[in-house]
Amino acid sequence: MNEDTSGSVTEAWKQAEQEQEALAVMRRVRARLVTEHPFFGDLALRLVLRADRSCRDLWTDGHTLAFNPLFATILSEDKLAGAQAHEVLHLVFGHHLRRRNRERILWNKACDLAINSILLKAGFHLPDGFYYDADLAGLSADEIYEILQRRMTEEAQKGRQRQGRQNLAGSADKSGAPLPGQRELNDGSGKARDGEDERERSRQEGRGVKPVAGKAGTGKKSSEPIHRFDGEVRDLPDVSLEEGQGADSARKAAEREAEVLRTQAVNRARNMGVLPAGLERELGEAEPGSLDWQELLQRFLSSCADNDYTWTVPNRRYLCQDIYMPSRREQRLSHVVVAIDTSGSVDTATLTLFLSELHRVLEFFETTITVLFHDTKVQRLQTISRFDLPGTLMPVGGGGTDFRPIPEALEQEGLAPTCLVWFTDLQCTRFPAEPDYPVLWICPCRGGETPPFGELVFMNP
Repeated sequence: MNEDTSGSVTEAWKQAEQEQEALAVMRRVRARLVTEHPFFGDLALRLVLRADRSCRDLWTDGHTLAFNPLFATILSEDKLAGAQAHEVLHLVFGHHLRRRNRERILWNKACDLAINSILLKAGFHLPDGFYYDADLAGLSADEIYEILQRRMTEEAQKGRQRQGRQNLAGSADKSGAPLPGQRELNDGSGKARDGEDERERSRQEGRGVKPVAGKAGTGKKSSEPIHRFDGEVRDLPDVSLEEGQGADSARKAAEREAEVLRTQAVNRARNMGVLPAGLERELGEAEPGSLDWQELLQRFLSSCADNDYTWTVPNRRYLCQDIYMPSRREQRLSHVVVAIDTSGSVDTATLTLFLSELHRVLEFFETTITVLFHDTKVQRLQTISRFDLPGTLMPVGGGGTDFRPIPEALEQEGLAPTCLVWFTDLQCTRFPAEPDYPVLWICPCRGGETPPFGELVFMNP
């Protein structure tokens, strides 16, 4: 083996070793997100980790979370966790699906500005060089993109004006005296003022927004040269930016999948009380969860359950991700109350579907369910366990609707539920005061009133 071949083999071996080390670090940081920031960790687990030496730091396209091995190994784990959360938020807001014909670099910068302020509020530490502008905090990527475009146009106009003045200066008389009304651009030696060129380059680079250095999360700026943190978001593969029936169909499928993941993550975070500050503005204004209502019901009940964990048997869900987590022996709910609106506006087929779901709940959880059938008053109260079948439930009602008698009936019966699941079409404005226990409203379809408290899930999109 000659010297060149030996050197190439050694270099390839070093690179492979570094990639394995970086992959281990990325997995370890992702495991921290699962335990410390489950909203981000749950979504990060859905991405395939891959080393990519051609990128500056990290990038994602909705399927892959790629990383530069050198970047991953030299960065602190706190900042690497912030970088991974940064990539996750790109997907939460659908940035990988929404660029369309926008300019790629400017779109990425707008997306960064939209999410970095949220991450800072959530307590994350970001790598030095992240983009931040307090004046743009709280705006969406679409709004920020328009602002950055406007700034670019204004800077271009100013540049043309400066060039015009410089051309006029060049045509001044040989004595060097400025023309009437001309702003002095020179220091007397014929050279541009100190810093003028540097300021122009800065404006062209940042369009008024500069990367932030110093202690991540403080927003403090440094005069030292810094490397920009891209945290790039790329377009989802196989979703063409060009219009066409195939592209449109692929995009809609991808958007639907992203909506499912976002809905599940948001509801899970809200139920756990860990939805980061800043997400409420954009996600809170979105339509309440309308997909996979059975799974959202299960997640709601899981968040209310007293879980018995054991490290003896690892959680199989995370083993494939090289994350050793405790498994859950069984989920215990001390007492679930289910209120069922049996007024005349609720159709029998939908009611039957909901009742059948109660059987699945009893199979999954160790609990007792108290069911209250009501219209304008509580018509019947039944208690069932996992040994009972849904067919044993006998709906009674058919009049109008009033939600206020339910909490009153629970208090009279001396019941203190772990949570309340309320099945209704929400065709009523008579709501009770917010109770001390969590409430999940399950509605057959849209069109009813918006509950003043609790979480809302639609059975039909």
